[in-house]
Amino acid sequence: MPWDPFKSLSAARWWLWLAVAVVACAVEGPGFVRSLRPAPTEGVDFFQEWASAKNYFHGLPVYASHRVTVPKYLGYRVAGDAAEVRGGGDRAVRLGLEVNAHPPTSVLLALPFAGLDYRHATLAWNLVSLAALGASLWLLGRGLGVGWSPWALCPLIGLLLLCSPFRQQMNQGQLNLVLLLLLTLVWVTARSGRPVWCGVFLGLATAVKLFPGFLLLHFAIHRRWKIVASGLIALVAITLLTAVVLQPVTYTTYVAEVLPRVSGFRADWLNSSVVGLSTKLFHSLAQQRSLVPLWASDQLADLAGLLGCLAVMALWWYAQRRARGEGANDVTFGLSITTMLLLSPVTWDHYFLLLIIPLAILWVSLPATTLARVSFLGVILWLCLPPLPLWERFIPGGRSGLAYPVHTVTVLSYGLYGLLALFMLCYVKLQGAAANAQRCE
Repeated sequence: MPWDPFKSLSAARWWLWLAVAVVACAVEGPGFVRSLRPAPTEGVDFFQEWASAKNYFHGLPVYASHRVTVPKYLGYRVAGDAAEVRGGGDRAVRLGLEVNAHPPTSVLLALPFAGLDYRHATLAWNLVSLAALGASLWLLGRGLGVGWSPWALCPLIGLLLLCSPFRQQMNQGQLNLVLLLLLTLVWVTARSGRPVWCGVFLGLATAVKLFPGFLLLHFAIHRRWKIVASGLIALVAITLLTAVVLQPVTYTTYVAEVLPRVSGFRADWLNSSVVGLSTKLFHSLAQQRSLVPLWASDQLADLAGLLGCLAVMALWWYAQRRARGEGANDVTFGLSITTMLLLSPVTWDHYFLLLIIPLAILWVSLPATTLARVSFLGVILWLCLPPLPLWERFIPGGRSGLAYPVHTVTVLSYGLYGLLALFMLCYVKLQGAAANAQRCE
């Protein structure tokens, strides 16, 4: 039985977990239910996919500006600033993003929802996402040999409702839970000797969100060439299918117009990647995001980001090459998922849901030591922290204030430090397993 923080309390622990679930439902439940179907003026991230899908059926460019799609599909006028919103009555909204920022294949996923209105389409997508989460947890539990009990719903419900990345996922109608299912299927098929299906799932995940393509390197370093080959073939096939359905010009627009706009998110306060830290400290983009750079130099930002990524890659490569011992293959996969988020140009806090895979892998083999258990629990709590209270507490003016370098390397980098902590937990686990295997040889 994997470690339970309340295990020492014997049978009473389930009543404690039930109490946690009841309190979480009472406090957070109503807000969670409301978030499943946004208000008409609330532009959640899923609007991007939904509007692009509507564009496809209405004969508009898939990446048409939201200045066109918002009035056309929602009936609201786009205001230029907050003052214009206040003066425009109930029919004026302000855009946070001009165009859909997600790859074309993500639009394919939204095509079945285009016939619904915006609110019901988002609700339907959120329900599909919850089903994907349930399937992912079931596959992980079965693969790791974790027994199922109805009581397990108590800690699960309590933790999810109090977990900021999960709440952001559901508030925004994001893609992460579908990605989580695809990556879980990658893990399941890789460890069960089905390389072709593994590559297909990995190719689809990469086409939907790009950054999962890093996992091709994971399988390449372990010489799983059938997975790499099938993954690349699947990626090309899915890309061609997307181009046929949405027209090739969709990819041209995405590369030429959308990606340059998305690059500005590297300096966003929520970006938890290595590149995000270097951009916020040194790049001129920082000044566009209410950040004071430590030293404004785009070249220095690029160099610092490159060196940081190379350092992470070096540790990742070393751990992968030395991995041996019982369960090492699972931990190396978990390490690669964590590394993937560290190296992504932009890593939002809701991406942390993908860390369910490495956290589950570590949980089932957690050493029975106080240090290991406290470290593991601390990482989970750290990754679940909501960012806004930290900003309001430590940055003058909160989210509307101006952040200085001291804020950048502290409260604005808490997500990065959580990723690094999980990276080190996986790294130490692999080093310990390798040392034990070497002693037994």
